[in-house]
Amino acid sequence: MVFKDVIKLFEDYRDFKGGQVRFFGYDFSGADGVRIKISLLGRNYALAKEAWRVVNVFLSGVGEVRSDFGDAKRCSITHEVKFLHAGNHGYCVAFTGGFDDVPFTLDAIRRFSNCYVLASLIEVFETE
Repeated sequence: MVFKDVIKLFEDYRDFKGGQVRFFGYDFSGADGVRIKISLLGRNYALAKEAWRVVNVFLSGVGEVRSDFGDAKRCSITHEVKFLHAGNHGYCVAFTGGFDDVPFTLDAIRRFSNCYVLASLIEVFETE
């Protein structure tokens, strides 16, 4: 998917608010460094009957990551999961954590988000 298609997918899922993080994992087996897999369960509001689907996000060329989920195996998404272009850092997938009172910038993400990834490559797959 190209950038605008990933943005559209996140919009169709309304940034996964009310969904679930099914999996967040690190893969150190590749020659290109760490790869992150995030599996999200969300409602696609662009489909008839607003079907629930799984969206798998793979991030490669990871330059920075924070993932503080505590002891939870699955986490409800009470705020939003955002996707944005992060300038020289490539792309950013960030769990907002409800810091709506400050501008949504990379600095704010670093300061307030419990979970975010900066990476040079993103792949997104939607499954039923």
